[in-house]
Amino acid sequence: MVTFAKNNNSSQNIEYLIGKAEHLGFPNGQFDMVLFTLSLHHVPIEEMHNAINEVIRVTKKGGILYFRFVLVGSSNKFILLNTIMN
Repeated sequence: MVTFAKNNNSSQNIEYLIGKAEHLGFPNGQFDMVLFTLSLHHVPIEEMHNAINEVIRVTKKGGILYFRFVLVGSSNKFILLNTIMN
C-alpha cells in the first residue's frame, strides 16, 4: 500500500511510515486528527486497548479520532468519536 501511495501521489510534502498502532513513535499531542480507516481489526485483540490508548496519546487536546469499520452483515458504518476532552 505504501508503494502504491508513493507512486500515485505527486505531493512532495508527505512522509510515509510503516509501524504498529499499539506503539506509535510520535510525541504526545502531535496530531489534530487521527484516523483508523478499515484498519483497527488488524491489531491483535490483546493489543487493541494499547492501540486505542496510543492514538489518544498522540492526538492533540481537542483533536478528533475517527474510526471507520465494516460491520459483518451490514453496509459500511462510519463512527466518528467525540472530540477528546482531556
